[in-house]
Amino acid sequence: MKPQEIVRTVRAIGEGLLDIVYPPQCLLCERWNYPPLCEDCYLSFTPIPEPICPTCGRPITPPVSCHNCADAEPFGGWGFDAARAGGIYVGALREGVHKLKFGGQEQLGELLGAHLANRCVVDALLPLEWRERADALIPVPLHPKRQRQRGFNQAALLAKPLAAMLGKPLLTETLQRTIRNTPQVGLSGEARRRNLTEQGFHLVSSTTISGKHLLLIDDVFTTGTTVSTCARVLKTGGAASVVVVTLAAGG
Repeated sequence: MKPQEIVRTVRAIGEGLLDIVYPPQCLLCERWNYPPLCEDCYLSFTPIPEPICPTCGRPITPPVSCHNCADAEPFGGWGFDAARAGGIYVGALREGVHKLKFGGQEQLGELLGAHLANRCVVDALLPLEWRERADALIPVPLHPKRQRQRGFNQAALLAKPLAAMLGKPLLTETLQRTIRNTPQVGLSGEARRRNLTEQGFHLVSSTTISGKHLLLIDDVFTTGTTVSTCARVLKTGGAASVVVVTLAAGG
């Protein structure tokens, strides 16, 4: 037997033994022998129902105007040009976000990021014109202390498969969070806005984004406060446009 064949055989035996000792599970519902994501969980990822608002990407009921955009008007409107989300923040998708962010399951970042990339490109969640025009992707940053505690930035993990699929650079050091705010989870829309006024986002270098069309990536679009604040910083720094892309959207 050739050395390469021996290595492959040993690896296969080792992986087989691991499956016996630690049977593979779906990362979300934890059912056995369904790695890394069972069909039930994947099929439960629900797209945002049409029709959607062309600006914020949330569901609307014509001819009623978008209440989400109306809620943003008293605060100066949105800082971004448009926003799209891969699915509704419920069920297995919500569980996935929670396990990624608060359960330390970093491996879910690539899995959920691949789903988002598939929604953006294969399902044309992002129109071809937007995809071709985009110059770079920027993940919403965590405060350095929170990132050290978590061990990773979930937005960067989600952005990586999409950047690879689009063939665009992923700029992880361009935007920084300079003030550690209270977590946004569980806060009302008004509380989120107050919370954001107490935190800061800093543009490290405007030369990397001047005149560029950017995709800003985050995990969940709730009130839109965080991504809108980031988008304003990027546009103040010279970005030509900012389109927000999130894994999920919901209240």
